[in-house]
Amino acid sequence: MTGFINQILAELKSNSTLTSEPLVKMLVESTDKSIALGENEKTIYSNLKEGINVINSSLNNSNLVALLEQFNKIEDTPESRVQELANKSDIKSKLFALRESKAMANPMFSTQIGIFENWIKSGHPNFLLCEQFIKVFSEYSYDAIVKENVDSISTYLTENRSQLLVLSAIYNMDNMPTGNYSQVSKDLKKMLVE
Repeated sequence: MTGFINQILAELKSNSTLTSEPLVKMLVESTDKSIALGENEKTIYSNLKEGINVINSSLNNSNLVALLEQFNKIEDTPESRVQELANKSDIKSKLFALRESKAMANPMFSTQIGIFENWIKSGHPNFLLCEQFIKVFSEYSYDAIVKENVDSISTYLTENRSQLLVLSAIYNMDNMPTGNYSQVSKDLKKMLVE
């Protein structure tokens, strides 16, 4: 993904039509700064795509349209579909809902929310956080909002158990220091999304 981001940035920096646009300059500078600060590449990717999309809505530039098509092409891969499945539980929105609960007055509860938000920002797939989410927040189920969200994640785990086992195997294989399982992982990804 880093290579793709750099490719898009190179195009934005080298295209004379685009470099003259102040909004494009701001987007490039912002993305470069995010890379320098070591932010999560998925966040950088989505911010870059969103920025190009917003700029294109006002400029309607064919060069920006071509860049957006490149994003769409790269997103329609087994890897991207597996990533979608890995984040299907949408823990981020559950955490947002929990922030609205009365349990938020408890400092331990609010600290746990902060920990989960940091895990998500650092790129942890949502499916790996589900069991921990239930374990941590079920003790606050006296609050209706917390109970509803814990039950939602619990239902998600129950209904998607087999899919989550395959996702876990893929994640473990992809994180091996050697590439011994790369072909197996690739085959599992294809099987999972087809």
